[in-house]
Amino acid sequence: MRIVFVVIYLVVEILLLVTTRRRRGFYSLICPCVVLVWWLSLKPVDDANWRQDVARRAWAEIDGDKVTIHNLRNCDYRSEVEYTNCWTDRTFSLSELRGTDFFFINWGVRWIGHPIVSFDFGNNQHLAFSIEARYRPGQAYSAILGFFRQYELIFIAADERDVIRLRTNYRKNEEVYMYRTSAPADIARKFFLTYLAATAGMSSQFCCPKQVWMKPRNWLIGFETKWGSQRLRWENKGYGSLSA
Repeated sequence: MRIVFVVIYLVVEILLLVTTRRRRGFYSLICPCVVLVWWLSLKPVDDANWRQDVARRAWAEIDGDKVTIHNLRNCDYRSEVEYTNCWTDRTFSLSELRGTDFFFINWGVRWIGHPIVSFDFGNNQHLAFSIEARYRPGQAYSAILGFFRQYELIFIAADERDVIRLRTNYRKNEEVYMYRTSAPADIARKFFLTYLAATAGMSSQFCCPKQVWMKPRNWLIGFETKWGSQRLRWENKGYGSLSA
């Protein structure tokens, strides 16, 4: 269906170039209408041949103080595109939630970035959430294609060693900044449960451009930061031997 509308659009554009001046106004109205009809006809899907690192949706079970995250991502990376053993289940205790970190990722354009929120459960247990484009094999991200509903969204729940180390140690030209918050544990727990609810409530959706068009500010997460941003490489985050 997408190919059909692309062909129709190209035909109309050619007619617009070769037709008489009187008809150009008519074709000028037709072209945007063709694009709009095509755009509205696109529907997100959940069952597709997804790339392995976005193949599964996270979901959670809550039993009193215990929260079990199913399909938590924790890939063993050899490079940005080479990885194995991506999926696991993990149980956390709400009473052990200590705080929240906010990460902001930039790839060279000053006013564009990607946010990640990470929850600290102590004992080197950091659970991060990242809303990302859901790629099929061979796809790569494009902000322009994002406007035209070419990517579905997925809510990734991951070990911080996955989503942060991937960006600090394996991807090129990405800068990662951490904002450690001063949110008390009770507020952090409420925020964490809000993320779980959002994860459960996210059905198939299209990815519009997923960037945040602003510099990171305290109000993005509603927490006051303890100190300014710190540019990271994984070994600098304070996890001892956990460096690539």
